[in-house]
Amino acid sequence: MASRHQLRRPGTALDDVRNALQAAGHSIRSRGREAFMASCPLHTDRSPSLSVGWRANTRAGTGGAVLLHCFSCQSPADAIAAALGLRLTDLFDNPPATGQRSPRAAQPKAARRAPALGPLPARITAPRQHTDHQWRRTRVYTYLTATGTPVQQVIREECTCTGHPHKQFRQRYRDGRHWVYRKPHGFTPVLYRPNAIQAAAKTGAWIWVTEGEKDADTLTTLGRLATTNAQGAANFRTELVDAFAGLNVAIVADRDLAGYQRAINLYERLHAITAQVVVLLPALDKADVTDHVNAGLWNRADSFGGLTITTPAELCVLAAVAKAHWAAECFDIALHEAHAHHDRRGLVPGSARNAARWLAEAAEQLRVVQHTQQDLHQRISQQSSPTERAAAQAAEALLERLTTDYRHNTRRRSTHSTTNDRDPVKESA
Repeated sequence: MASRHQLRRPGTALDDVRNALQAAGHSIRSRGREAFMASCPLHTDRSPSLSVGWRANTRAGTGGAVLLHCFSCQSPADAIAAALGLRLTDLFDNPPATGQRSPRAAQPKAARRAPALGPLPARITAPRQHTDHQWRRTRVYTYLTATGTPVQQVIREECTCTGHPHKQFRQRYRDGRHWVYRKPHGFTPVLYRPNAIQAAAKTGAWIWVTEGEKDADTLTTLGRLATTNAQGAANFRTELVDAFAGLNVAIVADRDLAGYQRAINLYERLHAITAQVVVLLPALDKADVTDHVNAGLWNRADSFGGLTITTPAELCVLAAVAKAHWAAECFDIALHEAHAHHDRRGLVPGSARNAARWLAEAAEQLRVVQHTQQDLHQRISQQSSPTERAAAQAAEALLERLTTDYRHNTRRRSTHSTTNDRDPVKESA
C-alpha cells in the first residue's frame, strides 16, 4: 500500500479494495466506474450483498474514500476491511496525517472504530469462484412523481449461471431528457406507485409498505394499495415519511435481519404521524410477501392476507435472534479457518498465528451470541408472547450448540492461549 504522505490518484483506494476482494476469490459485479457489488468476506454470500463505492472528498485535499456497506450483515466498515487484510487508512486515496481528523463526509462513524482484535488473516477455505455472470434484465420499475413524471428507475437483472439464482439491481435517474446512472445533484426521491398513496388518502384503505418493488407489484395484483422506496430504509427520507401522515399503514417485514431492522426503523418513524400502523410478517421463515403468496398462503378473506401482525417488542426480539444467527455463521467460518490454518503448521509460515487469530474471532462471535441470549433471558417473562418465548428458546439452543463446538475445538487444538482467545464461556460465568 502507499505511504500516508504519498499523494495517490483519485480512485486508488477503490482499486485496492477491488484487488483485495478479487484476490480472496469474491465475486464482483460493476455498478459503474465508481461503485460495485461484491460478496461479503464476513459471511456466506450466494448473491453479492456488499456495496463498495468511492466518494470524492468534499472538504479538503484531493482524491476520496471508499464506503463499505453490507446490506445483509450490516457490519461496520472496519470489520469488513479487516477481513480483507486492509486497514481503515487503506480506504482513503490520501489518508490524513497522524493527528489530523478524517473528513466526516467521507468516513462513516462505524469506520472510525479501530478493530479490537486486529485484522483477520485471509480466508483459505472459501471457494474461489471466477464466474462469468450473464445478467439478463427481467424488470424495470419506474418511479413517478404525483403528476406522473418519471424520475427514477430500478433495473432488476438475474443470472443462473452457477445453478443458483442471482439477482442484482441498478439505479438510474432522469436528468433532462436522458436516463443517467449517477444520481443528479439535488435529486429528490419519490415513493413507488404514488397513485396508491393518493387512493389511500381518499378512501382510508390500508397502504402497504413493502421492502421492494416486486412485493409492491405482487400486492397490487391482489387488489391492495402498496408502495415502497428505492435503496432501503436508510433512504427513507423525511419527505417520504411525511407522505403517510394520517393514513392507515401496514409495514411488511421480510423475515430476515435486514427486514426486521427496516420494519423497526419505519415503525418508529411512522407511528406518531399515522392514523394506524401495523407490522406484518409472512407465514414462512426467511420469506417475503411474494414467497407467502407463491406458497398458497394468501387468505383473501383476511384483511391482511394471512400475514401475522407483530408488535415492536416481538420485532426487536426477532432482530436480536437473527443477529445471533448471523454471528453463529461467522463463528462457523472462523472455526473452519482455524482448523485449516492449524493443519498447515510447520508447512506455511505464520499458520499457527493465523489459527490463533481465527480462534479468537470465533470466541468473539460466541460472545455476541452469549450477550444476545443473556439480554433475551432478562427481557422474556411469563407475559411475553409465544413468538418472543420461541425466539428466546432458539437463541438458547444456538448458544448451546456454539459453546459445545468451541469447547470441543479448544480441547482438540493445542494452540497456545493468548489474551485474545480467553474462554468466553468462563468469562460470562
